[in-house]
Amino acid sequence: MKKTLYVMIAFCFLSSGSFCAEKAKEKTKLLNDYKTKLLDTKGGEDEDTKVVVSLSDEYKPGDKKRCKAVFKAEDEGGVGIRFSKPSNWKDYNILRVEMFNPTEEPMSISVMIADEESKAKWAYNNHFTKGQTLKPGDNVIEIDIEGLTAHRERAMDLSKIMHLIFYYGIPKTDVIVYIGDIKLVATE
Repeated sequence: MKKTLYVMIAFCFLSSGSFCAEKAKEKTKLLNDYKTKLLDTKGGEDEDTKVVVSLSDEYKPGDKKRCKAVFKAEDEGGVGIRFSKPSNWKDYNILRVEMFNPTEEPMSISVMIADEESKAKWAYNNHFTKGQTLKPGDNVIEIDIEGLTAHRERAMDLSKIMHLIFYYGIPKTDVIVYIGDIKLVATE
């Protein structure tokens, strides 16, 4: 009995060590910096009325600042926040985004990624879109970007990513979401 217990403990220890080693092999690239300002962040078509963005540490005072996005109530169209900082993603395989939903209800949001061709011919289905459900509280969204394709199966050029967009849709009332670190991750 003791021998079995020791074997199980040793297996758990060795397994956890290998999981730790896997985490250590991650290479990351931070795409945002909220220390002093929002970098290349834009609201929807009419950013003065559709989305209000600001730096905030409201949901975790004393912690690092995050982007506070207030999606304003709409009757038509939709609202989103766009991070427009051209970037080369080709050496990475995961997009990881920290988000905080301050409500007590799940929230649906779409993550859209546009490369140079998407931007040049901004047309429906010429970009990548993936719906996500944010549970109340802290959330980490991970999207596998290896072999990323637009809706029409066009291979996206990861060396020329132009926009990362968080799209809410048509909110009936003002909706708040906090966006933390946005990272690219390379795992081996």
